[in-house]
Amino acid sequence: KFAIAVQGLQPDFAWVARRKNGEEFPVEVRLRKLALPAPDNDKKTGVLAIVRDLSERKAAETEIKQLEFQLLHAQKMESIGRFAGGLAHDFNNILSAILGYSELAIMETPPDHPLAQPLAIIKKSAEKAAELTRQLLAFSHNKQVLEPQAVDLNSLLDGIAKMLARMIPEDIVIETQTTCRGRQVLADPGQLEQVVMNLAVNAADAMPRGGRLLLGTENLDLHPHALRPGDTIAPGPYVQLTVADTGSGIDPATMERIFEPFFTTKAQGKGTGLGLATVYNIIKQHHGTIQVESTPGHGTTFKVLLPATKYPAKKPPKLEEPMIGGNETILVVDDEPSIQHLVIDILTPLGYSILAASSGQEALTRATTMESVDLLITDLVMPGMRGSELAAQLCAQHPNAAALFMSGYRPEDINEQELGDLTPFLQKPLTPSALAKKVREVLDSRQTTDH
Repeated sequence: KFAIAVQGLQPDFAWVARRKNGEEFPVEVRLRKLALPAPDNDKKTGVLAIVRDLSERKAAETEIKQLEFQLLHAQKMESIGRFAGGLAHDFNNILSAILGYSELAIMETPPDHPLAQPLAIIKKSAEKAAELTRQLLAFSHNKQVLEPQAVDLNSLLDGIAKMLARMIPEDIVIETQTTCRGRQVLADPGQLEQVVMNLAVNAADAMPRGGRLLLGTENLDLHPHALRPGDTIAPGPYVQLTVADTGSGIDPATMERIFEPFFTTKAQGKGTGLGLATVYNIIKQHHGTIQVESTPGHGTTFKVLLPATKYPAKKPPKLEEPMIGGNETILVVDDEPSIQHLVIDILTPLGYSILAASSGQEALTRATTMESVDLLITDLVMPGMRGSELAAQLCAQHPNAAALFMSGYRPEDINEQELGDLTPFLQKPLTPSALAKKVREVLDSRQTTDH
């Protein structure tokens, strides 16, 4: 570089300098040819080196790159969320027909009939698919819907262990170490079960040649001095849930991405990439944390910390009530013919008078010829006229009409102006019992309000 500068060129280059304390830092070096005065008037050539510390500039550039990465990641996740939400909405319409008609068929089929078991399998499969769509909808806004109650994790794990024994290969030994005593967690039991099942199934997949699967609980108290800067949990009593395996382990590169939605290391068709991302979101919503310890070739351990509670255990749920009908007139509006037919087939045997339409405009046209409309059941998101707009115009024609909205989207994922105060709301996929109960509630509430 110096030789080039002597020739009259002006090389600039980056370099790594070292401070007196040995610390290295980035610099920019500029070399310039310089004529040096001499006492004997003999011209001498020198080189002027200008060295500039680039530490602050490099730090700023790094920060900008990180912000750009975060922005791109946020945009990517938003796009994925929109895609997942739209996909789940369409799935819920399809699942409404499968789940609804299978339940209707089961209600009409004696338990000893040859078709009873196949129908039950169809219904169970549809319920599993509906759970997957709920995961997809959760990612559209990165949030799960919680129904918290006091949960005994020991009992939860015991039940899951029995279920897993029928699901995973026999060469995997399941062990439970439930040492938690006197503590419960305030949580959604269905979602905690989903957390454990996802972790356990992943663990089993990591042991194709067999191994040991450990499910455990223990009491853990977090003291203020034990927390590190940046920790998102508060000190206090916790229950630690552990899922450990002796499988293949996770390499560092994969470890950085395991909680990303749609990221999977499984073969095509073997995984959705939603499992661990769902686990992470559920734990986050329960104000807990999840930690991963893994060594390639020596297994993986997931530790979930959940705040403990002193709430008493919830009483067993009441038996499902029989479907109650009526003689009111109901207008059903949905752009999906299968949903129209399902609602008609559920409500007509209960005594209701049902009329159907495929769009908001068709519904308003039909309503002008009707003497009265007691209830409008409409999808919220339809081509053309939205359900909320339809309800407003229909109620202008029939002031005594009530409205029941349904959608494949969750209510919290729908624009507030779209939903507004126009409730109640029924989440798809529809089931006969849920629809019949909600219809009766809305109609009875309308009658109470009228009087």
